[in-house]
This record gives sequence, C-alpha cells and structure tokens, in this order.
Amino acid sequence: MDRREAPDQVAASVDEVLITRELARRPLRNPDYEAQTKAMTDLGEKLAVNPAGILQSVSNLARKLCRADSAGINILEQEGEASRFRWQAVSGPFAPNVLRTVLRDSSPCGVVIARDEVLLFDRPDRYFAELRGAEPRVYEALLAPWHMRGAPRGTLWVLGHTPELHFDSEDARIVEALARFAASSYQMVLKVEAARASESDLERHVKDEAHLLAGAFHDLRQEMEMRAFAQDARDIAEEALRESDRQAENARLAAGIAKRIQGALENISRLLCDAEGATSWTDASRILARAQQELSRVQGIGKVRSKRQR
Repeated sequence: MDRREAPDQVAASVDEVLITRELARRPLRNPDYEAQTKAMTDLGEKLAVNPAGILQSVSNLARKLCRADSAGINILEQEGEASRFRWQAVSGPFAPNVLRTVLRDSSPCGVVIARDEVLLFDRPDRYFAELRGAEPRVYEALLAPWHMRGAPRGTLWVLGHTPELHFDSEDARIVEALARFAASSYQMVLKVEAARASESDLERHVKDEAHLLAGAFHDLRQEMEMRAFAQDARDIAEEALRESDRQAENARLAAGIAKRIQGALENISRLLCDAEGATSWTDASRILARAQQELSRVQGIGKVRSKRQR
C-alpha cells in the first residue's frame, strides 16, 4: 500500500516515519549540472558581497533546485543544559517560522544530527508532536547534516507540503552538497562577525583611551595652572612679607633714631640752660662747646637714618 494512502496514526518510533530507502527505488531525474554550477557560482559571489545573507541564499537555492515547497537551515545552539535548533534561514510557506527554536529531540533535525546522514521522512508529524498542527502540513522532509570542526552543527532541509511531491536521489545529492556549502558559509559568517567585533572592540578601546588621555591632559593642565597660580600667590605673599619686614625694620630703626635725637636735643637744651647760668665766660664757653658737639652728633644720626631709608 502507498504510504500516501496510509492512515495518519501516531508512530511509536522514529523509524516508522523514516523512508530514506525509498530514495534508491524512486525514478532518478537527470542532473542539470550546468544549472547547478551556475547556481554555486552565484552563491560564491553572494558570499563575497553579503556574508550575513548567504544562509538565506542557500535556502532559496535548495528550494529551487529540489523543486521543494519550503526549505531552510537549522543551527544547533546550546541554551543552558538544553540543545535547541534555531531556524536560521527559511524559504517558502514556512518562512514565518524563521528564528523559531525547537528542542533537539523534538525535531527531525535531532535524528539527522544523531545519525549524521541524509534522511527522508514521511509525514513526520506522526512522530514529532512539535510538527502537529503546523500549516501547511509537512508530507515529506529531506534533511542533510552539515559539520563544523568535524561535528554535526546544523541541517539543511527541503519540505513537500502536498502528497504529490516526492524527493529523489538527485535531491538528496543536492541537499548534501548545499549542506557542505552552508557549513563553509556559516564559518565564513562567524569569522566576519568576529573580525567586525574585534574591529569594533579596538575602535571602542581607542576611543576610550583617547577619552582617558584627554581627561588626564585636562586634569594635568588644571593642576599646572593651579600650581602656577599658587606659586604666584606665594611669590606675592613672600614679597609682601619681605616688604612688611622692611617697613617694620625701618620703623624700628626710625623709632631708635628718633629716640636718640630726642635724647640729644634734651641734652643740648640742658646745656644751653647751664650756659646761661654760668658764672664765668670760661664755663659758658666750655658748656657751649659741649652743646655744639651734641648738635653735631644729632646731625650725624639724621644722616644715618636717611641712608638706611634709601
């Protein structure tokens, strides 16, 4: 009995929905190597121009070359202790599912990764509950694993949403070849993103260093200006102190000189009084001579004061 006519009973094991062996029994269409070569050349050019969009381009090409209804690329990701597949690129009616995630063991992709081979599924929703109720329904799913560093990392898949669509060995060869290209493309994307991140980190680091240096230079300039201002203030204060000391010294000297002059003048006044009361010319002459000497001394004190003030 044709599997298309089999009742949609829930499958007890994954092997009940696997029909990979039928690929060898189905009629094989002639490969169109010319079209495939051109398509791969176009992919290479797109990879050089837009690495980030290459997985979507591979998905579109797989759908076209395999005459599939939908196609896509899933990538295995680790979220804590759980492994999930993310629908990284999707073409066809399943396109709204792009970036959706599904647990590894809840998807045909998990089986393909575990067995590491191309597999064909017939109505996989009979076993995988995650696919039940999906619109449009998946009647056939052909998947191929792709690797990074020797380990399966993702899958490339093509889907048939009608009972009439049948994949063959040529489709299996195409998805396997495109899966290898997807692997190399994805590694290219990762390298480009890493390079851009590194460049961005370097640019950010340079900007941060420049900002820090500018701040340090500003602080240094302010410190130098403050130091110069403080030095000027100290110089002014020291000069003021020196001037104050000079003025204090002059005042002290002036006070001393004034005191000496005052004493001398008092002596002269006393001597003049003595001269007026002298009883003889001799005594008067002697007293006046002393007064003259005292006056000369007063004049000398005045000259010393003038020199010190200068």
